Amino acid sequence: MKIRARWLLPAGVALVAVALGGEHAVENDPVVTLNVVQEAPDGACTVRRRDPLNRLDPLER
Repeated sequence: MKIRARWLLPAGVALVAVALGGEHAVENDPVVTLNVVQEAPDGACTVRRRDPLNRLDPLER
C-alpha cells in the first residue's frame, strides 16, 4: 500500500493534537497519597493514605 505524502502532515498534526489533549485531560486527576507512619526492622510498615475521592481500599472490606 502506498502512503501519499499529502496525508502524512495532517495525520501527524491530528496525532499530536490528540496526545496533547489527553495530556491536558489527566493533568488535574486526583492522586492517592501514601505516607509511611512507622516502619519495623523486618520491613513491615504502617501507612496513612489520603484518597481525594474517599473510595474504600479493596483490602479494607
